[in-house]
Amino acid sequence: MLPEKIHVALNHLPLIGFALALIPLLWGVVSKHLKLTQCGILLVIVSGVSTGLIMGSGEEAGERYRDDPDAFSLDSAAREVIEEHDEIAHQGSKLFYATTGLGVVAFALTFFKPVWYRYSTGVMILLCISSIILAVIIADSGGKIRRPDFREEKTQTESL
Repeated sequence: MLPEKIHVALNHLPLIGFALALIPLLWGVVSKHLKLTQCGILLVIVSGVSTGLIMGSGEEAGERYRDDPDAFSLDSAAREVIEEHDEIAHQGSKLFYATTGLGVVAFALTFFKPVWYRYSTGVMILLCISSIILAVIIADSGGKIRRPDFREEKTQTESL
């Protein structure tokens, strides 16, 4: 399968995964249910691990585009949009990797220091919310690659 197709198929996993992880994380903290919290942390870890696959396929797709831009049905402004998306994704992936790594630590703490799980879960909730916001920003820049109508925001007078 082509890397750009893999990238498009997987690129929403962190966004959806971190959002879904919030449910058991919040519910687990409120209800003081350790197993539910562990489930939420595992969702965070799985969602974060997908970042590596997404970044890898995005890199391959970018290389294919740089090698032969005529093979893609993109307009002339797409190169600039791809570079912008690439930069945002590279910077943003650091937060996803940090969230994943701290998720592993938080999961381990539920076994070795179970009294700390509420604090570590609070940190995971904040990191999930931050990661969701960042994932939306990255997805917005990625959507502009194939959708020129997403590139410029219309003012109210233009839309009338």
